[in-house]
Amino acid sequence: MNGLAEDRDQTRGVWFAFAAYGFWGVAPVYFKWVEFAEPLEILAHRIVWAFVLLVLLVSLALLSTTSPRSSDLPVVDEAG
Repeated sequence: MNGLAEDRDQTRGVWFAFAAYGFWGVAPVYFKWVEFAEPLEILAHRIVWAFVLLVLLVSLALLSTTSPRSSDLPVVDEAG
C-alpha cells in the first residue's frame, strides 16, 4: 500500500472507532426509551423494518444494474 491509501484507511478507522464509541454511549438511552415495550414487540419491529430496508436496498441495486448503458446497446449498421 502506498502512503495515501494507508492514510485514508487510518482516517476511516478513526471514524469507525468514533461511531462505535458513539453507539455504546447512546445505547443506554435507547434501552431506556424502549423499556416500556415487550421484547417480542421490539424483535417484531426489528424483523419488519429490516425486511423493508432489505427490499428497498435490493430494489435500488437492481435498478442501478439493469438500466442499459449506451455501451451495452447493440450497434445497428444502416448500410447492411
